[in-house]
Amino acid sequence: MKKRKVILILAFLAFFGLAVFSATQIILSLQEYTASTNVYDELRLMYEPPDEDIPVVETPVQDADEDADADVAVEAPAPPAEEAGDAVVAAPAKPPPPPRDPAEVNADYKGWLKITNTTVSYPTVKGTDNEYYLHNTFEKRANKLGAIFIDYRCTDDFSGYHTIIYGHNARNGTMFGSLYKYQDANYLDKHREIIITMPDKSKQTWRIFAARKSDIEDHAYRLNFSSPETFALFAESLDAPAGTTKILTLSTCTSGGTKEERMIIHAAPAE
Repeated sequence: MKKRKVILILAFLAFFGLAVFSATQIILSLQEYTASTNVYDELRLMYEPPDEDIPVVETPVQDADEDADADVAVEAPAPPAEEAGDAVVAAPAKPPPPPRDPAEVNADYKGWLKITNTTVSYPTVKGTDNEYYLHNTFEKRANKLGAIFIDYRCTDDFSGYHTIIYGHNARNGTMFGSLYKYQDANYLDKHREIIITMPDKSKQTWRIFAARKSDIEDHAYRLNFSSPETFALFAESLDAPAGTTKILTLSTCTSGGTKEERMIIHAAPAE
C-alpha cells in the first residue's frame, strides 16, 4: 500500500509539474504574440504609407462683385477661436507629423506590403539568408513571429521573374495568419489587390490570381529561369494571366497540416 501511495504521489507531482510547465509556455507565447503585435501596430502608426495622396479641395463660393454663377476659390476657414479672459485668441494650427522613413529603422527595408481591405500591412525586409527574419522583428528584436521578408535570392525591387515573400502563420491572425481565407473563392474575388510602396515612395500594384495549399517541394518555389520562354512555361503552370512577365508569391505555413504544408498566394502586375 505504501509503495502504491508513493507511486500515486510521484505521478501527481509529475502531472502537476507538466501542467505548470505547459501553462508557463502558453503564457510566454502569448506575451511574445502581444509584444510583436504591439511593435507592428506602432510601426504602422509611424511609418505606414498613405493609400493615396490627399488632394487639396477648393471650395466654390459666390462672389458678390461677380456674376452669381461664377465660382472662385477661397482659403479654408480659420480654426475655432478660444476665449482667454476678455480676449479672443485663435487656436494654433496643429503641425503635421514629421516625415518618417522605415529605412531609418532597418536598412534591410525593401518596401511596405499591403493587401487592400485586409489586416495585412507590414514593412518588408530582405536579409542575407532565409533564417534571420524568421525569428527577429523588423526592428531586429528576437521574437517568434519574426518579420515579413523577401527570399534572399530575389531582387530587391521585385523586378525579377519571381519574387517570394515569407511570413509566419500567426495564431492571432497577424503577419500572414489571415492568408488561409484565400481558400474561399468569394474572399479571393474581393481581396485581390496588393500594393507595395517602395522606399522611394513609388507604388507597385499587383493582382492576386491564385491561392492554394501545397508543400515546400512545390515547383511554385522555383526562382531560376534561363529565358523568358522558360518563365512563360512556369507562369502558365500556375494559371497566371496571359502575358504575365513576373510573379509575386506570398508563402506561409498552415494550421493543422504537416510541417511541410504551405499556403501560397500568387499575384501578377496589375494592368
